[in-house]
Amino acid sequence: MEALASWQRSAGFALAVMFVFTGIAHFNKMKHDLARMVPAMFPRRMLLVYFTGVLEFAGAVGLLIPGFRRAAGICLIVLLIVMFPANVNAATKGTTVGGKPATPLGLRLPMQVLLSGFCGGLRVLRNRHVMESRQSTNRLLSLAAVVSFALSGLCRFLFLDPGLPPWATFFRR
Repeated sequence: MEALASWQRSAGFALAVMFVFTGIAHFNKMKHDLARMVPAMFPRRMLLVYFTGVLEFAGAVGLLIPGFRRAAGICLIVLLIVMFPANVNAATKGTTVGGKPATPLGLRLPMQVLLSGFCGGLRVLRNRHVMESRQSTNRLLSLAAVVSFALSGLCRFLFLDPGLPPWATFFRR
């Protein structure tokens, strides 16, 4: 499968899935919690939530198109950096997200660094010789990247979001 041929492609696919799941939260009942995360100094916080959701969707699409993968990775790194103050604000003020406390900074910061690292790693394309010589390692890293990012996005979507569509509540039992 071409999408899983290298860890970079797998990470790009998995990140795209994750950003789609997290982008959905910007447009359902969870959007109000996300707006409360935005520091008060920013006007029109709900508009910012919608805008960042659109950017997450655009970044996800860009990660899937080879000609846009590098630009999408860079833009998503910038987006993660720009949105980090909202995460800091939520963690320090005790804001709830989906009825649960926001992710503590001790976990959020390493997670942001890891996500940014994977987005940045998409810019690096290995040559064919290196990919062939490390084929089994690439397969393992590919599988790990897909599983970890997809589960991350799916867990956020299924367990943190009070505005789930009726069909998704089956998974919360």
